[in-house]
Parts: sequence; C-alpha cells; structure tokens
Amino acid sequence: MLAALADPDRGFDAIVVGEFERAFYGDQFCQLAPLLKIYGVELWLPELNGPVDATNELHLSLLALLGVHFEA
Repeated sequence: MLAALADPDRGFDAIVVGEFERAFYGDQFCQLAPLLKIYGVELWLPELNGPVDATNELHLSLLALLGVHFEA
C-alpha cells in the first residue's frame, strides 16, 4: 500500500484502519503522516470515528497514547 501512494491512479484517497494495534505502534504514525499528507491520503481510525487530523492536538495525543499502549 505504501508503494502505491505515489501512483496518481492508485484508486484510493484514504486508508481505513479497523484496529489500531494492527497498523501502528510507537511513533510510526508520526513517521508516516508526512508521507500521507504529500500524497493527499487520509487515515481513518475507529477511535476517532473518522479521519485523523494531524493538526489536532487531541488526535495526536490519542495516537501517542495508542502507540505506547500497543508497543511491545
């Protein structure tokens, strides 16, 4: 999926994560967020009932908490 981000004909503009622990741990989201932004792809999480807003401190706090919680 990451390789497909740069393809302008990729056929998707969002990634929907059903379970956070299957997607990220630690600070992986912070590393991936700039790449998603460059290619205009949103990330949706059930914990947020929709898209992640990387400029929203509450969203970032939740992602940090989830990342620490599911690390290890």
